[in-house]
Amino acid sequence: MRKIILFALLIAACISCTAQSKKSVSILGDSYSTFQGYLQPSTNYVWYNAGKHDNTDVTKVQQTWWHQLISSKGLRLCVNNSFSGATICNTGYNKEDYSDRSFCTRLWNLGCPDIIFIFGGTNDNMDEIRKLDRSRVPGLKLFLGSSTGNMLVDKKDSLERIFGEAGMLIAIHAEKEEVIRRNIQYYTNLHGEDLDISFHSKIRSEEACYQCSAEAVELATRLDSRLHILHLSTEKELSLLSNHLPLSEKKITGEVCVHHLWFHDGDYAQFGNRIKWNPSIKTIEDRAALREAVNNNTIDIVATDHAPHLPEEKQGSCLKAASGGPLIQHSLITMLELAMEGRFTYEKVVEKMAHMPAELFRIDRRGYIRPGYYADIVLIDPEQTWTVSKENILYKCGWSPFEGYTFHHGVWKTFVNGELAYGDGVVNDAVRGKEVRYL
Repeated sequence: MRKIILFALLIAACISCTAQSKKSVSILGDSYSTFQGYLQPSTNYVWYNAGKHDNTDVTKVQQTWWHQLISSKGLRLCVNNSFSGATICNTGYNKEDYSDRSFCTRLWNLGCPDIIFIFGGTNDNMDEIRKLDRSRVPGLKLFLGSSTGNMLVDKKDSLERIFGEAGMLIAIHAEKEEVIRRNIQYYTNLHGEDLDISFHSKIRSEEACYQCSAEAVELATRLDSRLHILHLSTEKELSLLSNHLPLSEKKITGEVCVHHLWFHDGDYAQFGNRIKWNPSIKTIEDRAALREAVNNNTIDIVATDHAPHLPEEKQGSCLKAASGGPLIQHSLITMLELAMEGRFTYEKVVEKMAHMPAELFRIDRRGYIRPGYYADIVLIDPEQTWTVSKENILYKCGWSPFEGYTFHHGVWKTFVNGELAYGDGVVNDAVRGKEVRYL
């Protein structure tokens, strides 16, 4: 079943709270917010647990989004009243009474925190979407087919309403969960649960990507919506896109990530879980088709899907190791390396990584070097030969899938809003960006 996960953050001050050294957080969540032993009440159904679980990568509480956020911000947990199978209202499947897991019911059982996180899928938050300040929010992101347990979302009504009424760009992560689950069952039946990384692209397959993308394109076309397909990974999905119109006139657009342009499934043997992403790295034929789609403008922008998991989170079997990897530091030089090899022109790299993102998301005075625009500029040394190593990695996670590779371009200086943010290997932490505005 295709599902939608929408994210919302509500910050609320509790008048009756006493002064505390750390701000307290309560969570009203769904499957993603649960972990065995960390719920109040403890009788709430959990999706994540410390034992073996076939349907999730999370095996310890430190891997959950809320634990990582609370830890990184120096907060403390007050109440986590999350419920796998949460609903927005009191009715659930087949109009059964789901009052025990309803957001409406559980909202009043969160204690008295400084901050409340509300996290979950909803069929009826169009009123909130309509209130969005379009100068500060470029669009909506939907996870179509996310593995969220038995959380209720009426796919037909919710999708039809969002696509039909949002009136803004809808960006999607498109992988069909029912296909993924079927593939997991098939391969674990054959080989057991301890699957190695070579099975990742078989599980998160071409079929899983295409089916979900095709359904979204059909919906967007029928309802005249702006749809942006994130991190394309297959040749087959390219048939859903077109290069017959300039970007400004397209209603259906697409992006590809650097790792899908660089790696292919033959690289799993060398790099293992370091190149485990969702969507998965596909075949060398898919990679070739994606490169050509960048050149002929079927694909509109190049991105990273940066996800800096810690090394220990990338350990384990295909079904357990975290998906994603750090890419921001090396994304531009990777594209320039491909340009040096003749895969792209240097002009095409600039177009897909600077000009077109600004055009697609209608970013105010960014993406170009023009009078009156913010001075966001990267200076490149086109003759710098250097090898990626632990010593020159700037990610706080401390690793890169490119470790050991020798590049032939280097970032010399980076200016943000006209201020030197990076130069000669040193990050200037005093430089802060400005809030992006959208037209």
